[in-house]
This record gives sequence, C-alpha cells and structure tokens, in this order.
Amino acid sequence: MLQLINTQIIASAENIAKEKKLSLVMNKEALFFYAPTMDITNDVIVEMDRQFDAKKAEAEKAQAAKETSTEDKDKGSPK
Repeated sequence: MLQLINTQIIASAENIAKEKKLSLVMNKEALFFYAPTMDITNDVIVEMDRQFDAKKAEAEKAQAAKETSTEDKDKGSPK
C-alpha cells in the first residue's frame, strides 16, 4: 500500500515539475532550508486528487458497463 502511494506521489510530482518546468523535486526532510515559494506540496496533492478522480470515474464507468452487460444477458436467458 505504501509503495502504491509513493508511486502516485512520484508520478504527480513529476507532472507538476514538467508543468512548472522544474529541474528538481526533493522531499522536505532532505533539505535544511527552502523558500516557501518553492514548495509544491499542495500542487502535488491537487494532482493526486485529479488522478484519483479520473481513475474512480473510469472504474465506475467500467462497473456500469459490466452491470449493463449482465442485465442484457439476463434479459435474453429463459427463466
């Protein structure tokens, strides 16, 4: 579970870095000091939320299609 979250954080941080044309993204714990204007934590969280919402919508769409398919099969089978 932790590895999955870490993978999502890395992917989101990479997307934000590309968007903001950043050459480097570091974990706060690895730094002695940083200017608050350099902190992209909230941007990464927003990106993770966006990716989660997209995956959730995709899963819901797949589930709805599966349910529709099952209902169609049930209509065609004799009872």
